[in-house]
Amino acid sequence: MFSTMEPNLLARRLPRSEHDPDLEQQQAATNTNLAMHPVTGAFRDASLESEVAAQIFRLAFPAHMLLWLSLTLAVGVWIVLVADPELRVIWGVVLLCAAVGLVGRVLLHRLYDSARAQKTASSTWVLLLALPCLAATVFDGVRASRPLACVQKQKDYLGAIVYLTTVLINGSLGMGFARKVTLAGLILANQLVTIALCGEAALAPMLCEIAVVLLGAFTAHMAELYWRHSYTDKVMERRRVAEAERRREEEKQQVKRRASVWRASLAAGRGGHRPDRSAHRGGWRRAVRPAAHHQGSPRVGG
Repeated sequence: MFSTMEPNLLARRLPRSEHDPDLEQQQAATNTNLAMHPVTGAFRDASLESEVAAQIFRLAFPAHMLLWLSLTLAVGVWIVLVADPELRVIWGVVLLCAAVGLVGRVLLHRLYDSARAQKTASSTWVLLLALPCLAATVFDGVRASRPLACVQKQKDYLGAIVYLTTVLINGSLGMGFARKVTLAGLILANQLVTIALCGEAALAPMLCEIAVVLLGAFTAHMAELYWRHSYTDKVMERRRVAEAERRREEEKQQVKRRASVWRASLAAGRGGHRPDRSAHRGGWRRAVRPAAHHQGSPRVGG
């Protein structure tokens, strides 16, 4: 009786192969959830995408503080010392939006729910960016009819700094690729309108600003893609460790259950007589020994 039961017990506790269909299916499901678009960096799993966006938003807080403070300080100094009187209105709108964004960024960082803070920041950012961009485009379109307006545009050195800071913030808020590209296109609309109205008179500074916007947007997106790949590697490593721990725990539980079955079988087979412990000690050890230590058919002690 024991000689037939012991091989069955040992066979059932053989470790699962790496090519086990269940394990392969589970691994395939994990890889599918972590699948990422090669260009946009978006994850197929919506919950994972939301988690990653919240992490990006929270980790970028020091950089946002530096960029927002630089933007606010630069615009404020420009308005006071350099800007023409008629340009102070539009730069005042930019300064107001930058100040509101700075205060709002600090308040949102203090929220416990990072996902909610990121979504709120993204929606608010759209309004704060769209308002000055549309105002600047309309304002430049109106001023372009004046002879000196296009000449004064060549002296507007602050534009490149403002646009670079803006696109870096725009690319590090954890927003989707389509929204980031749309907002970057809205930033470029000002330069394109100026080129169309002023022609060669403002071509060089506007091309410089366009290059700054494209370079800043590309740099921010590449940095986010790199972070997303690193985050994916960390998630996969954590899942592999958790799966290994789970399998080890399952094997321990299986050993305990089969040990209980072995004791019950000994009690049932002795028929009320005192068992010969030396006769069954060898079989008991082979029953709970890892299968990797067994070579050939197991033997029963006694």
